[in-house]
Amino acid sequence: MNWRNIFATRYLIPVAGVVVLLLYVLYNLLINSLEGYNLRRAGDLDTVLLIFGVILILYNFLPEWLFEYSSKFRSFFKGINNLQAISILTVLTVIGLVLRINNLGSLTFWMDEAIQTYAALGLIQHGSPVLPSGMVYMRSFLDTFLIAQSFKIFGVSEFAARLPSALFGVLTIPLVYLTGKEFGNRRVGIIAAFLITFSVFETVWNRDARMYSQFQFLYLLTAYLFYIYIKSKNWKIIPAIAGSFILAYYSHTQISIFILIAFLYILYVFLNKLNVNKYILLGILFSTIIFSLLIFVNFLIPEEVLESSGMTVDITILRYFAIAFHFTLLVLVFVSAIIFLIAKNFNHLSKEINFYLLINFFVPLLIITSFPWRTPRYAFFIYPFLIIIVSKTLDYGLIQNGFDSEINKIFNTIRYKLTDLSKIKNIVNILIISLLVSELAFNFNYENYDRYTYQGEIVSQKSSQFIKNNLGADDKVASTEALVTLYYIGRTDYLIRQDQYTIYDKNGSDVYSGAVILKSYDSFMQMVQQEKGWIVSARDVLNRSFVDPKVRDYIRSNMTYHPEASDERFEVYSWGKIMPENINII
Repeated sequence: MNWRNIFATRYLIPVAGVVVLLLYVLYNLLINSLEGYNLRRAGDLDTVLLIFGVILILYNFLPEWLFEYSSKFRSFFKGINNLQAISILTVLTVIGLVLRINNLGSLTFWMDEAIQTYAALGLIQHGSPVLPSGMVYMRSFLDTFLIAQSFKIFGVSEFAARLPSALFGVLTIPLVYLTGKEFGNRRVGIIAAFLITFSVFETVWNRDARMYSQFQFLYLLTAYLFYIYIKSKNWKIIPAIAGSFILAYYSHTQISIFILIAFLYILYVFLNKLNVNKYILLGILFSTIIFSLLIFVNFLIPEEVLESSGMTVDITILRYFAIAFHFTLLVLVFVSAIIFLIAKNFNHLSKEINFYLLINFFVPLLIITSFPWRTPRYAFFIYPFLIIIVSKTLDYGLIQNGFDSEINKIFNTIRYKLTDLSKIKNIVNILIISLLVSELAFNFNYENYDRYTYQGEIVSQKSSQFIKNNLGADDKVASTEALVTLYYIGRTDYLIRQDQYTIYDKNGSDVYSGAVILKSYDSFMQMVQQEKGWIVSARDVLNRSFVDPKVRDYIRSNMTYHPEASDERFEVYSWGKIMPENINII
């Protein structure tokens, strides 16, 4: 046996572990040197490296029983029957219900939830989704309607407003199973249902009183039914597709992207039947995607949006990927794709079912990244497709040991002779396991909920109750988020925003709440000199660029700060008032 085979057989895995841990150290040294950079989700790369390195080093010391149980689990999963799959799915659905319903109303609304809530109240009280400003809010009318019905049954509350989204989130779990099963097998369906049940990113937006949860369900349902129709040619499915598409449209206009998806898939199937050269086929599809993207950017996105300089415009596409879609999941997809490409195994990539799955994720993602406001929730509707892609990778790599043949092909191609490739195959499997463990560790840490949610960030129950209890008849209320303030205090007179206010501005007033916008330091000082009242704001919001530094400094230096109503996240001030010694705290 030559030295290469000895090294590959005895020392490859522990040496690889040492190398990975060295990368972990170097990575942390690099991050510490980049003071001020917020890498957010990409920062979890250190977790992946640490887990990967430790498992590699300890691999030779792992007990035999662990491998035996792993083998038994793989055997069970390979032969899982329909009854077992349904039983597991039922348990996951119940767990998903608990995760999405528990303490659903504990956090205060954020801006967008307040908009949806007032639209629902307008629908109940006036027969149309009219906001306090008088604006008729027709966006996501389906969500507004469902929230209104929830208010009628359970009363107006955070719980009732968020309940429709939570229920759609629960329904998404079995739908993801069905889709994963259709695009793969029962194992893929169960893995996908498991991942989406415990996903923090998924859970956060399933617990939000906006359209994102229901739109995700309806988009996935439309895509699933469309595929079933193309596969079966059963015309009875068309009304269901139409109904799902229409409901999705009244949830979010992003459903129009699916028209492009359907066109690309039909074109792909048609050209495949003609046995067109695969490179010509891929070239046509790529050109179609790019052309469609240009049309979308130039004609479907309003010009004023393209020229906007909002807070999230400067987020790079790469950073957006890391924030919106779990870094570990993307790496998992990337690793499997690289293995297939190096092994020159295009069968998996060229199958119609895989093509359909991939375009449902990557084409909308490409379109969304052209939009200046790159925030995770705008891509929430395609998240299940990423989960299913990852689930297929996990099933192929860990359950079926499918990457073994790819690794053999790679070494045969490069003519690098090794008598034993098992260690290299084990390293690939350990990498996949490390990515999965890192993802699960992130999801099972409930503190990471705050990474995605905006709930409870505008005003607290304590601060709003304090102001309500001490609010005089002539007092004015000013804040950095007027509509949320109106909901919790019952009054909002001024919106403090000296920059980036054009999207809120309607004849000098906030388009949602009707509050007067203080567009300059002079208008702010005019309010201070002529009125008396209260200011409430989240600390980080008051620190943002749309608040004039002179306004911010005046508030914090010259107004009366109320520590009994404030905390590390929220600030409450008053001006022009003589406070009694025994004020009503709560």
